[in-house]
Amino acid sequence: MQTIRATPTDHSRKPPQGPPPSRKPPIETDRAEEPGNRTIETHGPTRIVLIWKATWLSASETFVRNQQAGLRRFKPQAVGLQKVESGISSREDYVLYHNDFLGRIARRLIGYGFPSVRIKRALDNSQASVIHSHFGPDSIIISQYATAANIPHIVTLHGNDVTGMANGKAPRAILYKIRLRRTLNRATRVVAISDFIYGRAVELGAPPNKTVRHYIGIPLLPTGAPDEKMTDVVFIGRLVEKKGVSDLLSALAALPAAYDDIKVKIIGDGPLRSELEKQSRVLPMSVTFLGRLSPSESMDHLRKSRIFAGPSKTAANGDAEGLGMVFLEAASAGIPVVAYAHGGVPEAVMHGRTGYLAREGDVKQLSAYIEKLLTDREQAFEFGMAGQKMVEERFDILKQTPDLEKIYEETAKW
Repeated sequence: MQTIRATPTDHSRKPPQGPPPSRKPPIETDRAEEPGNRTIETHGPTRIVLIWKATWLSASETFVRNQQAGLRRFKPQAVGLQKVESGISSREDYVLYHNDFLGRIARRLIGYGFPSVRIKRALDNSQASVIHSHFGPDSIIISQYATAANIPHIVTLHGNDVTGMANGKAPRAILYKIRLRRTLNRATRVVAISDFIYGRAVELGAPPNKTVRHYIGIPLLPTGAPDEKMTDVVFIGRLVEKKGVSDLLSALAALPAAYDDIKVKIIGDGPLRSELEKQSRVLPMSVTFLGRLSPSESMDHLRKSRIFAGPSKTAANGDAEGLGMVFLEAASAGIPVVAYAHGGVPEAVMHGRTGYLAREGDVKQLSAYIEKLLTDREQAFEFGMAGQKMVEERFDILKQTPDLEKIYEETAKW
């Protein structure tokens, strides 16, 4: 495992052992009419980490919730501007504005840089030892308030926030890069979710001496006998250009006629769904679009599939994959991965050991790798077992989150 870069202490030390974090039953906190008047109460750990996101919490951001649940030595308090109903939203998420007309106007003004009394009041009353914000745009919002409140601020960068949004010379991109650079320089610590994102963060102005790479990790699946395989190839993700589903369908179309009877499932939704469904209709094999499913339903499909195929690629706007939690989830489920050698994906997929990585955009090679794993089931099984071992050693969230708490302890206000 690669060591965390540019950190003054050794984050490779063995994490402390102990029971898994307890989960309290949720309590109602969605009182946006006077949010800044509430003092956050502590139970258990006496140090509070205020976890900031503008929106709590999109269905695709399970990694934020998983990391929050893995905290042991800090009590997390999720705070943001608005709530969206999703399978992972919680009544404990503390939002500052209602989803009404006035709330939308307020959030728009805050996004433009106008001051918010509610944010200031929430931080003043939070008793937080440290603020941890996710994504560049969200971090820009909270940065000045963290500085004013004299609370250490940790920024985690994920993917599009340092690729697509920071790409090009349009005025919006230039302004975003200026504001992001200011935020990264002001932050107490900058956390990149992969070596790939670390490089992009430094290019955009993150000081190397306070920027680290820290893998978030995933909850491990219980080990046991392999599930009966009901699907040959599965994809899980948003149906957007970056996820490369069109390339996947083209690769399937290029398979020999002997594979015309395989079963393919596409899980997820997005703006390209109708276009991709149209593309799939000319394929000889069965391709089923299941739409968005819950995390547990998606994992069930992973376990019952022979191959996970996720050919993420650089989108026209520069958006790239920071790491790709779904590749780790596939490995944890014990199935091999076929993808492109793109962005941070090579950090999650070991070519020739846990899966195959084709050259980015090489549909012919992608197809050949899919065919190879469909044909050689013994190799596919070995890749799956190696993937499970890799995730256990490098990406177990119960091992990774204590390392994050070491970063909290180094920066927290005492």
